[in-house]
Amino acid sequence: MKSFLKLKRFIASVCICSFTAISLSGCHIQYVDDEESTTVETVQETEPEKTITLRIWYSDDNMRSYLQFCAADYEHANRNVDVILTQIPEADYVDMLTQEALKKDTVDLYMIDNDKLEQVKLAGIARKNSMTDIYNVYNYSQKALDACTYHDELIAYPLSFDTTFLMYNADYVEDAGFDTFEDIKTFADGYEVPAESNINTIFSCDLDDIFYNYGYLGAYLNIGGIHGDEKTDIFDITSELTQAISLYQQLIEFFYINIDDVNYFTCVNGFENGSIMFTVGDMAMYSRMKNVEGLNTGVLQFPDMNNEIATAPLSITTAVVVNPFSENVTIAESFAKYLTYTNAGKLYDQSGMPSCRIMEYEDENLKQIYDSYDKSVPKLKIMYSDEFYALLEVSMHLMASGIDDVQSLSAVRSYLEGHWASEETESGAE
Repeated sequence: MKSFLKLKRFIASVCICSFTAISLSGCHIQYVDDEESTTVETVQETEPEKTITLRIWYSDDNMRSYLQFCAADYEHANRNVDVILTQIPEADYVDMLTQEALKKDTVDLYMIDNDKLEQVKLAGIARKNSMTDIYNVYNYSQKALDACTYHDELIAYPLSFDTTFLMYNADYVEDAGFDTFEDIKTFADGYEVPAESNINTIFSCDLDDIFYNYGYLGAYLNIGGIHGDEKTDIFDITSELTQAISLYQQLIEFFYINIDDVNYFTCVNGFENGSIMFTVGDMAMYSRMKNVEGLNTGVLQFPDMNNEIATAPLSITTAVVVNPFSENVTIAESFAKYLTYTNAGKLYDQSGMPSCRIMEYEDENLKQIYDSYDKSVPKLKIMYSDEFYALLEVSMHLMASGIDDVQSLSAVRSYLEGHWASEETESGAE
């Protein structure tokens, strides 16, 4: 029930914490807006004595260095533009944003996760992204575009993402051709653990948190429509979903994974000390493991269950949104493009998060991580959808414990039909 408790804490939070503003002053010279361009471009012509202040809000401290770098570089390239970065505590972020962004001289653009996009759109503080010549499938994954689309309108600029994928100890796995969890089971059946190794578990995974647990059933939990914004679009209990549940339970039983003993931190520690060969990780886990001395970490996209039953991990896309109430919309859009497209090649090195923009990386593992994102399901942007994830988390706990199978999932579906679908129908009638 972690997601539900987080939601309760969020709703209960009424304190407005103090925040820090970082002002970066530039040298006011012209800026080449596109790294592939050969001509010098300016955002707009401004009078020499007029200074334009561009205010961007964010909450994730991991993005601080990247934003500072971009702000300084952008200022140096554009005359009379000062970029002010304001970091807001995460617990207060959305509430403060929806209140303050309506006021003059507060927010020109901001960073936010895709699951909050309905909230900011309904608050009237999300301007349409009209740069479809750049923000398209040639430059971005369809998943990134879907995550930033609300009711068929692109309302944000995809920046970075997080999802789950398979991590393995490459010192003990020479041929990493594991397309399915069935392949891992076959490998485990014939594997002899080296006497000098620390390995005591071939595969273990976090069964406690829905973000890491979602992928096993995710391909058949169709909900919210392609853009995750339709309450009337609710999954059916199909034969494929029933098979996925059965294979999920078989996987847990095969590797003796006890939901009471295994969580994210036991997987992190076990993989780090070499006692776990395969696990399901996210960007935080990968960033930590790739820097562990003596640990050779490999990555593959989230495997399917077998050759017939697919998977789809959950993903969160962080986006940049332009506030339509900004008095400097043109410059805000230019800076949003700079953050998410022009300078995207520097994002991973400075933040540890991969860019949504399609590009080549020296780190081969990032290609697999991007493939996992490409098959993912973006988190719903429907307001209060955390209740769905909380209910699903409970249902999957029951499945993992062997207490229940499809019945608990049917109960989740019935709840959503009775609440979400009826609310949507009533609002449509009004």
